[in-house]
Order: sequence, then structure tokens, then C-alpha cells
Amino acid sequence: MRKGILRHFLQGAEEFDIFDKQKRGTNEGDRSGICLTGSKWGTVSSTILGLTEDSTEAFYWHAPGPPADTPYDDYSEMLRELLKAF
Repeated sequence: MRKGILRHFLQGAEEFDIFDKQKRGTNEGDRSGICLTGSKWGTVSSTILGLTEDSTEAFYWHAPGPPADTPYDDYSEMLRELLKAF
């Protein structure tokens, strides 16, 4: 379900800015948003990993808390350095 929502956000967009908090999509009380929230369950962190044929374009973003409230840190350069070894 969440993959479909993300796909919907990405369709037709020239560029999707995951760092834009407005586009992360939350739904309080149900499980249809990108970031799940609720009193008994919820998204506690988020990782977005993009592996490409050209390793210089790979990306790795991580939000160490709920992504609706926590900014993503960009670890892409570290990932690219690791991929150079392969």
C-alpha cells in the first residue's frame, strides 16, 4: 500500500524532493501514509536507498526518527565510497 502512495507522489513529477516535509505523507490513525502514526504503532525511522548502474549516482538517505518530524540525513557520499570497492 505505501509503495503505491509513494509511486503516486512520484508519477509525473520532474523531481521529487524527499527532504520536503509536505510530500512525506502522514495519515494519523490508519496505515495508508508514507509515515505511519498511531498510539500503538508507527514509523520510527526511514531509509531510502537507490542503487544505480552508475555507482556515482547511488543515494542513501536516512531519517533516524519518524520522517514526518525528522529530517533525512544524506549519506550518499559514504555509500558511493563503499561502492567503489566493488
